[in-house]
Amino acid sequence: MNYSTISTLLEYLPEDEDFATSNFFGGSNSSLTHGVLDQASARFIIAYKDLSLGWKSAQLLANSAISFPCFLSGDDLWLFKAYLYCLDSKKFFNRAVAEARGLASNHMARDNETIRALLISDDVDYKYIARRTSLSEDTIKAYERLFFNIVDRKQDHMFIKNVVYPDGRMVEMFDDYLKNEDLGKILLRTGYNNGAEHVLHFAGFKSGLVHSLANGNNMPAQLEALFMANGYLLARNGWLNQRANAVGLHNARNILQASKQGGVEEQKASPFAGVADILSSEMLNNLQVDATVRLQKTQDFYAGKNIVDV
Repeated sequence: MNYSTISTLLEYLPEDEDFATSNFFGGSNSSLTHGVLDQASARFIIAYKDLSLGWKSAQLLANSAISFPCFLSGDDLWLFKAYLYCLDSKKFFNRAVAEARGLASNHMARDNETIRALLISDDVDYKYIARRTSLSEDTIKAYERLFFNIVDRKQDHMFIKNVVYPDGRMVEMFDDYLKNEDLGKILLRTGYNNGAEHVLHFAGFKSGLVHSLANGNNMPAQLEALFMANGYLLARNGWLNQRANAVGLHNARNILQASKQGGVEEQKASPFAGVADILSSEMLNNLQVDATVRLQKTQDFYAGKNIVDV
């Protein structure tokens, strides 16, 4: 569902305590029923931030006397299938909805994190995820629409940024980031930044990623360039005079020092290129002329003299 569809859907939902309490992706468990925000503001926040609004909407509508809205289409109809499931899970049993609920549970937390990281990757679709995970394509679609509504909102850049980096990229700059950060969030950022193959590798799937990367002839140069680019970025944004939480800057400085000591530092083209060669040539010519003159004077001085007399 995109933002427009979500906004329309919210108009059909009943006013309910459950409606106003949401597990936001930014880590908040805020309740919107304490009078701090008016109804319109609360609905905007929920529409903008709640990734599992699909399932919550199906539950709320099933438990109310409100008819299910008929404006949904395409993959958004998984909300209707979930609505029927909530009305009577036996009569309207749907295997994909049941499996999606299982994926969303704490019992499958790591699997859940892998699916999320794959869904946020730009280089794959439902079919690819289903093939690599051996889950049905319908299960992946149902899970995305009901519990991790992301696919239709990838062009909503502030929304996506808040899903992946709720506190910004600054968190990656601090010491022990990998030790302190939740593994699910790290995997999500892997998919967002590098794509599905990287996700599958770090999630533990069989992968040839390392071997394929090792075959690259320019890997050392690429790695060095990443270190230098990261260090330069940090230097430009306040880390230049910092000792703590500045490992990236220190790494870049070490590479720079090593290149200077090794004499391999690249020099930019100079407007005086070639002047050194010209000066060197002129100096050698002058020295040769001077040496010839001195030799002739010496020979003239000793001419006709006995070496003993000298």
